[in-house]
Amino acid sequence: MRIPFLPACWLLTAAFCLQAPGARAGDPPPGKPAAAPPPSSPPVAALPERPGHDLVWHDEFDTDGAPDPKRWKPFIGISKPKSIVCFTSRAENLRVEKGSLILEARAGAFRNPRHNPRSKWPADLVESLDYTSARVQTDGLAESLHGRIECRVKLPVARGTHCALWTMGADYAKVNWPRCGEIDILEHLGRDPATAWHVTHRAGDDGKDISRSSAVKNSGLNDGQFHVLAVDWDADRIVWSIDGKETWRMPLDEATLKDGGNAFRRPHFLIMDLSLGGWGGDPDPASFPVRMEVDYVRVYRRRP
Repeated sequence: MRIPFLPACWLLTAAFCLQAPGARAGDPPPGKPAAAPPPSSPPVAALPERPGHDLVWHDEFDTDGAPDPKRWKPFIGISKPKSIVCFTSRAENLRVEKGSLILEARAGAFRNPRHNPRSKWPADLVESLDYTSARVQTDGLAESLHGRIECRVKLPVARGTHCALWTMGADYAKVNWPRCGEIDILEHLGRDPATAWHVTHRAGDDGKDISRSSAVKNSGLNDGQFHVLAVDWDADRIVWSIDGKETWRMPLDEATLKDGGNAFRRPHFLIMDLSLGGWGGDPDPASFPVRMEVDYVRVYRRRP
């Protein structure tokens, strides 16, 4: 049984139930004095409610330093053989700072930490690259099957950048891509920063990639301000929006295979990254460093 985007505190509930009959949680062992109560924590600002929904997972990025390892897993290395960027977990590339998650791309030669000349994976054969950046994901930590995924982000405007907020099917290690499915909440390209791309990938009956996409022109994402990107995903459709305005929708039935399988009716995990090159165009080293800032990520489940 998979647990879809459950906050860590839910997973701790059972531990507090394992206590001696008649004892109360926090009681000291017999014969020992009670410990002094811990200092009270400052009140946490209430998060805005969403009518008809429950907030089931979120990160507000309130603590400076490395991202919370209970929520995020950094991707280390090169994600594909022809990539020009190496993802790292160094603070220069990945950190929480002043209430935002920072994914920062930097120019400068960097040795691939996964370099292995005997590897069967082509990306591991690359010895060094000229750029570094960051990618984080929730695989193995949190998954979602339907609901609302909402991110508030500020995007760079620099040639060569390729920012992405996306999900991938949690069974990717078993069935591989594209059978696992992919939902791109946003793809944003530095060569055309006013356009927002919404994309899906899934396999057809022959196993080959079938992609659908929508380009949202004049999206406003090139103004250097924060914007809210979201998908509302249920058993029938996926609906994309920018700052609360619907920008695209896709019915899920069109992704159903002859055997009844559907990559968008299975759990997915979340990925955020700032990549370079490829679809984003050739980067200009003089424009670096550049960053993508994430104010929050929130996942809601619609009430029955």
